[in-house]
Amino acid sequence: MRLGRMIAAGGSDDERMLFNATLLLEDRAQHCSVSVMLASATLEKVLREKVQSLGLSVTKRDPTLATYANLLRSVEAFSIAQLRTVERILTVRNDAAHGWFDHVTVEDAEWLLLEAQRIVSSLRASP
Repeated sequence: MRLGRMIAAGGSDDERMLFNATLLLEDRAQHCSVSVMLASATLEKVLREKVQSLGLSVTKRDPTLATYANLLRSVEAFSIAQLRTVERILTVRNDAAHGWFDHVTVEDAEWLLLEAQRIVSSLRASP
């Protein structure tokens, strides 16, 4: 059933990845950190692509979500509220990615998924 739902997901690759992150969150056999990492990676990909499409130069050797968000903010392609949201997402993502699973709650993951979906949608809708 779960696999069928994942295959049936339509839309863009980003929408499918965020949908899959939602399915993983619903699967109580998986830790919510799995969903956090997939959604965060999808958000990072979209931020990176937006930075590239605007011709912005990334000078940091290992850019993060915050690096891309700050670059987008510097050209007013991102609001201050979106920047603060990405900073909070980065905190949750880091806890999940670095094995601090007890710091990541289902509520954190639900919030992160919702915010990642909002940001991805707004970036995809903007020129």
